[in-house]
Parts: sequence; C-alpha cells; structure tokens
Amino acid sequence: MATQRKIVVLEDNRYTGALISAILEKEGYHVLHALERRYAIGLVLRDRPSLLISDVLVPDMNGSKVVKEIR
Repeated sequence: MATQRKIVVLEDNRYTGALISAILEKEGYHVLHALERRYAIGLVLRDRPSLLISDVLVPDMNGSKVVKEIR
C-alpha cells in the first residue's frame, strides 16, 4: 500500500481551507490545515509534508515570508 502524501494548507479562512482540504483529500492526499503562521511552521517541521500551500495574506505574517522562514 502506498504512503499518503501530506500537504500543509495555510489558510486563515476556515471555509476556504475546508474546500481546499476536501478537494485534496478526494485526490488521496493527507491534508493538515493551519489557520496561523506558527501552526503551519510547526506542522511543516514536525510532519515534513510534500507540499505547503500558503495563502499570501495571513493575519500574522505575509505568506511568502512564511515560506522564507521555513527554508
């Protein structure tokens, strides 16, 4: 059995995050949803996902800065 690929979704809007998660889960991905930068970074460092999808405008930091912080 193949291992499910993990994706972290950083999206501060719960409904948009749920929609993105539902679409990805339907395609067989394991989705971890974060509403804030600090949680997304924690999930990335802990779970080592294949992909991070980040909203550009999150309340506590610019989404592109989150990617730079993780790098």
